Amino acid sequence: MTRLRSLSLIGALAMALASTPPARADAPVVVYAAASLREAFGAAQPEFTKRTGLAVTFSFGGSDTLAAQLRQGAPADVFASADQAQMRAAADAGLLDGTPRTFARNRLVVIYPRANPGRITQ
Repeated sequence: MTRLRSLSLIGALAMALASTPPARADAPVVVYAAASLREAFGAAQPEFTKRTGLAVTFSFGGSDTLAAQLRQGAPADVFASADQAQMRAAADAGLLDGTPRTFARNRLVVIYPRANPGRITQ
């Protein structure tokens, strides 16, 4: 991971926590994040902790599963959904403090052999 990406993820975590610090000062920050963010958040976590002094506990899974857990009362300080519909549902249910912000995007990439035996086209 490049330093730029790592710092932007640290910034995203910091931005998310700015308005909602952990429930207790000695408790870790609880982050519910889409499984697609596991590698990126895992890489950013050590630097985030170093800069803020805050420990982080992650719960990774499908955005729909995480949102359902939040609706059922699971405690989290940050919800990082990969699905705008789930984020909107969490907001509509009154589960969020503040306004959701987009901090990352995915792009589908297909890799195939140069000979292209499957005749894949755009």
